[in-house]
Amino acid sequence: MNTLPELSLKLSLKPFLKTIVHCTVAAFVLVGVTAQHLNAQVATTLQIIHNAPEPSLSPISVWAGITAPPATTATFAPVAPNISFRGATAAFSGFPPLLPSLDILRALPPLQANLTRITSTNGTNEVIRGVSGLRIGAGANFVIAQGLSDSTGYAANPQGRSRSFNLNIITDSLSIPDGTTRLIFIHGSTDALQIDIVIRELNRVVVRSMGYNELIGDLIPTADYTVDVYSNNGATLVNSYLLPLRQLQGDGRRFLVMATGFINPAQNRAGPAFGLLAVPHTNPSTPSLLTTTTPPAVNPFGMMTLPPLSLQAVHASADPAASAVGVWLGAMLMPNVQQFFPISSNFPFRSATQTITSIGGVLPLSAAVGMSFNLNITAPNQTTSTPALRSFAGYSLQQGGNWAVAEGVLDTNRFARNPDGLPTSLTIRPLVDVATSVQNQQMRLRFINSVTDSRPIEIVLRGINANPIGPLTYGQTSIIADFPIGDYTFDVRYPGTTNILGTFRAEFARQNLGGKRVLIAATGFISPARNQGGQPLGLLVVVNDSAGRSFMMPTIALSVRDANAITFQSNGMTINPVAPNPVRDQATVSFSLNEPMQAEMRLMDMQGKTVWTLPAQRFASGNHTQTLDVQNLSQGSYIVQLTNGAGHSVMTRLVVVR
Repeated sequence: MNTLPELSLKLSLKPFLKTIVHCTVAAFVLVGVTAQHLNAQVATTLQIIHNAPEPSLSPISVWAGITAPPATTATFAPVAPNISFRGATAAFSGFPPLLPSLDILRALPPLQANLTRITSTNGTNEVIRGVSGLRIGAGANFVIAQGLSDSTGYAANPQGRSRSFNLNIITDSLSIPDGTTRLIFIHGSTDALQIDIVIRELNRVVVRSMGYNELIGDLIPTADYTVDVYSNNGATLVNSYLLPLRQLQGDGRRFLVMATGFINPAQNRAGPAFGLLAVPHTNPSTPSLLTTTTPPAVNPFGMMTLPPLSLQAVHASADPAASAVGVWLGAMLMPNVQQFFPISSNFPFRSATQTITSIGGVLPLSAAVGMSFNLNITAPNQTTSTPALRSFAGYSLQQGGNWAVAEGVLDTNRFARNPDGLPTSLTIRPLVDVATSVQNQQMRLRFINSVTDSRPIEIVLRGINANPIGPLTYGQTSIIADFPIGDYTFDVRYPGTTNILGTFRAEFARQNLGGKRVLIAATGFISPARNQGGQPLGLLVVVNDSAGRSFMMPTIALSVRDANAITFQSNGMTINPVAPNPVRDQATVSFSLNEPMQAEMRLMDMQGKTVWTLPAQRFASGNHTQTLDVQNLSQGSYIVQLTNGAGHSVMTRLVVVR
């Protein structure tokens, strides 16, 4: 039981809460049993962390404001009544006695939060900063107080980003196998350049070009490590630190590893110096400022080392009936006993899992080379590997990076046939790349065609005198090419023709893909109307690393069928048609966000050139509008693109007339 102050709610809330509390407690107990059995469900918790270095902001109080019908105003309760810089609360799962589970909050309107002086008596007086629209996700929630309330006398952020005192919420639902530790790296130093982080003993760059307020997660074997922090694209060593995960009892736990303090204290009111703060997700929590240590003998940024053996699953099946599936890997770990382990219990179309290096945390992949595995594809959110939508036997691993690509459709009679007569039934395509390293300024790209109703295609780099990549035949061929890190425009077409099926913007430099192994899969359908209204042709980018990052390349040339500018929703973002459209002078675009997020908006011409930008900023959840002034733009078609901090985009079309 946590020791936080009991939540003081008005008596009028009790009738509303009585039923929901009983229901939630029962569901919470059931979830706990499932988590223990599968190690796949993470309990919903909340933890407050103070990373605001300004002396006047330490200590502070953090109050949560809850609005429960029929009430229309929030009732505030202290969740961190006295928290100082580089301090953290325990990870708590409820506000006893009235709210035994945080899952109850997910049925209520979004939270408000007030950051106040510690002398505040009710959370609504002596307020330093108020934040609204906060939502608690399913999993481990970290609420980070970060930034400056008064920037006078402090150095500017090198990326030009806002340093305002604010709250950020991170939700992490990844389960942690025994023998491993989950690390979430966060850049919280207002005056630092983009940073790179290397785990020396693993010879691995785990963070690449991370800017202020950005984060990245990793899952590593529990051990004691040396962490080297670089800036200037790996050219400058900031410092080296000891990360003693064994001493910190990190086995099976998650830690926030936060860049904190100032690179140059003299330019920041002689504030605290830069360091790394390790915050364990435990109860109680004792953050540790990591100890500095001897710098490395060699700068590792000439070459990125890839895992010698890994497995990553990719969902490239465009069948709407398989828009989300579960993927299970079955191994015969004991004679005559096959055990299945979930790779992903809810695996959406056009996404990828993180790379794994062990099976269920039990068997290292290095010991499984040559073994025969079964793969089961199931309905999403199943707690067992059966019943299966499809089962595949005889899957095996090779040394290098292994991909298991799901492509095809469940019922071939309901979809257009492949023009070359190739089988299109849902299957798993195994791919492997034996490369052991990638140059820092290069990307190792692998191209495949997973479009069932497509003839062989080729990919042309627009504006670059290079041979086309292809032909790429559905389900059969793949091509590997090493590219310099940069941004490209790709045209997809049939070989021997000039008819472009789609044009896509590959922002590889912006996505920090230097030194990465990347899979690019053509997905969707050439003719959605003949294929159950499935998704149209697109290029899926899968980053083959521990984060398992994946995203769709933005489309910069829309076909005639897109002229109606339908509402587009993806990754918690919805963008609506521009009005009026066509437009002469000014138009309005509306969009909505399912949760608060960092986002930017761009207006691009049909060559992919950006003609207007709304800089990245933090938006609250809910509806937003933006006015577009097009008086100075030439007549023609343009793309309005909304992109979140993870690189996911939604788009709509705008036509300018004169």
